[in-house]
Amino acid sequence: MTSADYSYDPLIRWVVKYSPVSKYNMSLSGLPEVKFSDFGIDTSYRPDLGDRKGMEKVFRDELCKLYGFPEKNVLITTGGSESIFLLSKYFLDRKFSIMEGYPEYPPLFTVPESMGGKISKHTYSSVREKFLTAGPRDVMFMSNPNNPLGSYIRKDMVSGLLRSGGDAPWIYADEAFLEFMLQNRPESLFADGYNIVINGSMTKFYGFSNFRVGWIVGPESMIRQLDILRSITGAQNPSYPLWIATQCLQNREKFQKRARAVVGRDLSLLRSFLSKHSELKLEADPGNVSFCFIKYSFDMDSEAFCSTLLDRTGVLLSPGSYFGLERGFRMCLTQNEREFSESLEALGKFLDSMN
Repeated sequence: MTSADYSYDPLIRWVVKYSPVSKYNMSLSGLPEVKFSDFGIDTSYRPDLGDRKGMEKVFRDELCKLYGFPEKNVLITTGGSESIFLLSKYFLDRKFSIMEGYPEYPPLFTVPESMGGKISKHTYSSVREKFLTAGPRDVMFMSNPNNPLGSYIRKDMVSGLLRSGGDAPWIYADEAFLEFMLQNRPESLFADGYNIVINGSMTKFYGFSNFRVGWIVGPESMIRQLDILRSITGAQNPSYPLWIATQCLQNREKFQKRARAVVGRDLSLLRSFLSKHSELKLEADPGNVSFCFIKYSFDMDSEAFCSTLLDRTGVLLSPGSYFGLERGFRMCLTQNEREFSESLEALGKFLDSMN
């Protein structure tokens, strides 16, 4: 059996290929896995909670209580990747045209493109204006917070874009990093009764990488059709990850504390580092999000820059070209203090050699 090469998606291919050989991995956007018992999680699953459908309801109820979602609008998935696949197929099967801003999370481009979809790409700053003239068979794919910029769009900022009815375009927002905003109640862009659908995931914020639990929230009629599609194309969630995921939501303040400490510390170290390296500049303020996009002044394409950096120092960053923006890279703020400091030191020496 041959290993998958993920040729349809350059970012995933890059991370899978080079993570094992890197010394300092700054390409992983999710927080590290945790020892669940340290966060108040009971890892001894109790079968008396019911079968798989029973645990889906337990998790859905907790999710809806936290986010304020109506239960009828929620579909549980096996993580964000499945959600992107299902929603890409849903819109392409109905002959929708997809528009996206860039830079953007590559699977939002590559998954629908792998299905034969045509994507119209616009700069991140102009795509919303373009959307104002969109028609009933147009949908805008976006991540919020944006991956890789970290920019966050509040719900009141898109209220003028949200419309309903058969003549209105659609918005699909990937909210995999929404929890990093550290709000008391996560402010999803979803609004019942409007042409908007979102997805979320436990993977990045909760360090849930080996357990795949996610969700799609959209109009009730869409959720019913996606549920049918999922029954054909995907596996159902096992009970045990849902049991753990439910408790993570119940103990989210402890996870918020960890995220605030890890990301805040790494971002502070990065700001100090950037103050000493004028050849680098943050493209946008990442706020609390676990990554940022950094532009550089060198006359070198981003894949060559990141490849050379990896060869010379062992530091793994993600090329900006994979997100649709050259002369830059995505850096993740998820390492422990020692590793992050050593990564920046190695990057600094590399920059000095380039100068």
